[in-house]
Amino acid sequence: MLHIKSRPKKLEEIFGNESVVESLEGLIEKENCPHVFLFHGETGCGKTTFARILAEELGGVGDDIFEINMSNNRGIDTARGIIGNLEYVPMLGSSSIYILDEFHKATPEFQNAVLKVFEDTPDHVYFILCTTEPSKIIKTIKNRAMIFEVEKLSPNTMFQLLAKVAKKEKIKITDANLKKIIKASKGIPRQALVFLNQIEEIEDEEKIDKILKNIDKEKEEIITLCRKLLSATEKNWNSVAELIIKIEDEPEKVRRAVVGYMTQVLLKKNEPRAAYVLECFQKPFFDNGKGDLTLACYYSIGNE
Repeated sequence: MLHIKSRPKKLEEIFGNESVVESLEGLIEKENCPHVFLFHGETGCGKTTFARILAEELGGVGDDIFEINMSNNRGIDTARGIIGNLEYVPMLGSSSIYILDEFHKATPEFQNAVLKVFEDTPDHVYFILCTTEPSKIIKTIKNRAMIFEVEKLSPNTMFQLLAKVAKKEKIKITDANLKKIIKASKGIPRQALVFLNQIEEIEDEEKIDKILKNIDKEKEEIITLCRKLLSATEKNWNSVAELIIKIEDEPEKVRRAVVGYMTQVLLKKNEPRAAYVLECFQKPFFDNGKGDLTLACYYSIGNE
């Protein structure tokens, strides 16, 4: 997969987020480098990539880098396990690094348990937190971390990235089609590379156009869903259900699109229904995926 194969290995290989790169380069050179970092931003923008590169820059090697997905290891037992291991020196490198991904999924008990070690971290230990929802991280942890926002790529930067990957992988694609991918990916580099992956083996221009049109169609279906939810009644559940079945995008991405759409409607038109739909779509869909999406849609049109 191109989004894995093309993942940067060094800070200088990263496209965009120049201020983050520059700040990290400066911090790494300091003798009193922070021991807790927090990267936040939308899914697919490069938070974990930054974390893995930083882990190596801080002296982590191989098994001395512990990558933990907090969605599956979110409770007090995980916190105790981490705290209990901190006294052990690294086996291969100079540092032990803990990358805690999806950190907003950590329970309040976990977050409170690690407060003390975040404040008084052993010299050889570093924590790197990644999250799409920094608002769910307790303030006392954020006060102890060096915080960086990983932003979407500008259209120009995205074009440079895709053009470089296409050239390296010998993918024949027109500038016009690259621009279509850029528009469809909305600044998310991982998504853009997934789209490029879909057409890399296709030489027929008509087939490429069809795939790219299907990408746009998927987004049209999400917008249609938003409009139906905004004007929904119990009678149109069948049409909403049909849309949910058609939409192949990941449910969490759909949730974010609905939240963004309803937020704009509420801000511009003061529409009470938009506020109600927002309430139904507040909880992330990481646990049950399409089941969560279906329930949120069902409740938002007045079914209980």
